[in-house]
Amino acid sequence: MSYSLAFTQAIALMISIGAQNRIKQIEWVSAANLAELLSIPRPTVVNIITRLLASGLLESKEGNKGGVRLAKAAADVTLLDIFEAIERKRPLFRTDLAVKNESNEARRKVMENFQTAEDKMKQALAGVRLDSLFGC
Repeated sequence: MSYSLAFTQAIALMISIGAQNRIKQIEWVSAANLAELLSIPRPTVVNIITRLLASGLLESKEGNKGGVRLAKAAADVTLLDIFEAIERKRPLFRTDLAVKNESNEARRKVMENFQTAEDKMKQALAGVRLDSLFGC
């Protein structure tokens, strides 16, 4: 499997931003604050934020009281949205390994099963909204 730790970290980051926006009434959350709160290195947080900004899930504000916040209501963000922002088009299963005397039919069947598994996983992620993860 080839999905990155950044996906899990991005979920934690989005939950933290959403919860701080909602519960603590903090509108903008800094990358430094997120890095400290989640024990994730700041460069990693910045990388994740960059991907989430590019996907339209976050918006940012420069300056002393700036930071990031959710660009959409938490009820309108799913785990699939976060997944696609972080993993982009990367497939779950790597299938680029060459095997001698490999049957094309066997390979086709394996690929179909891999695709089915990935489709079901994405369907499950699409069913989980960010607001359901806040715990309150």
